[in-house]
Formats: sequence, C-alpha cells, structure tokens
Amino acid sequence: RLEKLQDGYDWNIIRTFCLRVIRCIDNLESRIEGLLEEGVETGHLEDVRDELIFALESSGVEQFRPEENSPYRGQEKSTEAVKEREHCTDSNKVGMIAKVVRPGYQYFIDEGNLKVVRAAQVKLFG
Repeated sequence: RLEKLQDGYDWNIIRTFCLRVIRCIDNLESRIEGLLEEGVETGHLEDVRDELIFALESSGVEQFRPEENSPYRGQEKSTEAVKEREHCTDSNKVGMIAKVVRPGYQYFIDEGNLKVVRAAQVKLFG
C-alpha cells in the first residue's frame, strides 16, 4: 500500500513538471505560427521547441498526434474533443477526427504500460 502511495506521489511530480514544459512548447508553437503568418524566420524558435520535445522524449515522455479521419470513439482515454466542430457534408465522417488542435503527451513506464500526461485535443467532424 505504501508503494502504491509513493508511485502516485512520484507520478504527480513527474506529470506536473512535464505539463510545465509542455506549456512552454505550446507557447513556442503559437509564437512560431504567428511569426510565420507575418513572414518572419522562425528557425531559432523551432530549434528551442525541438530541444524541449527531445528532452521530454529522452525522459520517457513522447508527443503523439491521433490520426486524422480516424474514429474518435475508442480514443477517449488519450484524446479530448473540443466543442467546436468541423463542418462536413459526408454523414459517414461525423464523429471522426477532422484536425489535431494540440498534440498529446504520454509517459512510457514499460512495454504496454503508459500514462497520459496530457490528452491530445482534436476537432471532430459534425
């Protein structure tokens, strides 16, 4: 029981730290997008973003993006749908992933055992 409590405590510390780094990556992504729209070179910011992603990956935290045009159903544990929907005329696409708004991050504990640090945010067809 004590071991379970320690594991939960450790996971909470890891998750909190990772979420702070992920927030930095999100901010860099937003600034890169804004500067690209203005026609400004962003290579230096992209290098910093890539280094932060690499630092997470080398610690067992991997960025992931759900596949677009895949069914949302069954991915609810690792993916979160935003309220806004993407308009579509094909009724077969309703409820499928239209666009990844923000990537998700997962922590690999061992083979077949992972924890979601942050769920990916997606826009669904509707």
